[in-house]
Amino acid sequence: RAQLETGQVQEGMANLIQAAGGDHEWAINTLAVVYAFGRYGQKQDLVQARRWCARSADLGNPLAMYCMGSLYHAGQGGPKDPQKALYWLSKAADANIDDARADLAFILWNGMGVPADKERALALWTASAKRGHARSQSQLRPKLGSWDYFWQVEQAELISSLFPKNQNAWWVPVA
Repeated sequence: RAQLETGQVQEGMANLIQAAGGDHEWAINTLAVVYAFGRYGQKQDLVQARRWCARSADLGNPLAMYCMGSLYHAGQGGPKDPQKALYWLSKAADANIDDARADLAFILWNGMGVPADKERALALWTASAKRGHARSQSQLRPKLGSWDYFWQVEQAELISSLFPKNQNAWWVPVA
């Protein structure tokens, strides 16, 4: 990194690529960022960004999972693939990446290339909004007055009031 920051870009990139070839996570993550955003004098290259994000995501990096979901959703650096976008954004959301939750919620709410799932979208926005994520809060706010949200909340409250938590039947037989 020092080489990149002091202007020794060719040497720094060569060392990064060599380290990444040996599965050095920091080098893989750095290459993903360099190519995704065009850092250290490198041109933005979304094909290379997708390649390095994929390697990083496969190693378990939640931010790289978010990167992969975003790239697949937008069709950047390769073909658009809504199912792969859903897969990677879900993994990142499960790892508490709030931006992934917000993007996934938006995709699910609008059924963008995948079946709409407003209930899951609301749950994702709500989880991130509770953590203080501003974009989730702003995306959730107009939905709070919607019939979908009202029905979901009302239905959950009604069911929980009718059936105790230890009871998992939808009906109670009368003796």
